[in-house]
Amino acid sequence: MRTVTLTFALLGFVVFAGCTTLYVPSNNQTPLMKQQGEIHLNGAVGANGAGLQAGYAITNNLGIVGGFSGRTTEDEDGERNESHGYGEIGINYFGFGAENVAGELIGGLGFGSGERRAIQGDYVKPYIQINAGLQTEVFDTGISFRTAYLNFTNLDADASSGTVESGLFFEPAALARLGYRNVMLESQLGFAWPMRDASDLAFEYEPLRLSIGVKLLFNTGSS
Repeated sequence: MRTVTLTFALLGFVVFAGCTTLYVPSNNQTPLMKQQGEIHLNGAVGANGAGLQAGYAITNNLGIVGGFSGRTTEDEDGERNESHGYGEIGINYFGFGAENVAGELIGGLGFGSGERRAIQGDYVKPYIQINAGLQTEVFDTGISFRTAYLNFTNLDADASSGTVESGLFFEPAALARLGYRNVMLESQLGFAWPMRDASDLAFEYEPLRLSIGVKLLFNTGSS
């Protein structure tokens, strides 16, 4: 019982540790596509809020992905303390791998906003990402490496002591899925590291995210 209590206490710390940030990274897109006609859907909740992601394999090597996520918190008086929203769309090139190994390269563009009381800003985030994973009927595992260029606009107040409103971020993640074939529970652990001195940035960011959700796979093409 003590172990369970400590686990939930740690999760609670992770979820609320970033409650003063303007940039809350979304989960990495990790469909791990294999063949034409696949439809990938997943929903997750965690430290970075709640989110939905979807992907479709147009051919045996090319797919599209998209998603949106958000998080809102309130203070003790019920007043909104912070709000974050984000949406993205991307192109997925896949097919380099083996029978049970999937590899894919994703390039995308995201748009987001963050608000913390009197501080708010909008941002644009082009990114490139590479995924690799091992897939079985009951268990998947994988890693993902995302590099994103974050550019804030309309930053109407200083969120930190820095002055730089843009910069590169390296955002790796690890994932695990457990289930059977087309329905799996999924957990993702991710990080966000600016590729410059964080004290130079004019905004705060959330460095750690942990989520859990459900992944669904439908195949509308030939097997």
